[in-house]
Amino acid sequence: MQTLGSQRPHALLLLLLLLFATAGAAGSGEVKITEPSYLDRQYMTQQRELLAEIAAIELGRRFSGDKNQDLEILQLLLDKQLVRASQTRELQAMGVIMGDLLATDLGMHWVIYEDAQGRSRAL
Repeated sequence: MQTLGSQRPHALLLLLLLLFATAGAAGSGEVKITEPSYLDRQYMTQQRELLAEIAAIELGRRFSGDKNQDLEILQLLLDKQLVRASQTRELQAMGVIMGDLLATDLGMHWVIYEDAQGRSRAL
C-alpha cells in the first residue's frame, strides 16, 4: 500500500517550500532562539482552529494527531483548492499542523527564531 507522501510528494514539497520561503538565511547577523510566548502560543492555537474549521466544514473531517490521517487532510485541502497559494494565513496554519506532526514524530518542540530577517516560528 502506498503512503500519502509517495502518492503526491510534489504537493507536500510545494507546501514546505512555501512555508519556509520567507525564512531567510541568518547571514552574519545575530541569531536568537527563545521559547514561544503566551501570545505566540495563542496565535498558533488560533491557526490550528482556523484550519480545523475549514477541514470540518469543507471535508467533514477533523485533525487527530495521527500522521497519516492529518497529512491526508492537508493534501485534500490543497487538491480541492480549499487552501490556495494566495492564502498566506491558511498556508501558515497548515505549517503549524505539519510542524505539530513533525514535533511529535521527531521529538522536537516549537521555538521562536529571530535574525536580521525577522521573527519566525520554528522547530
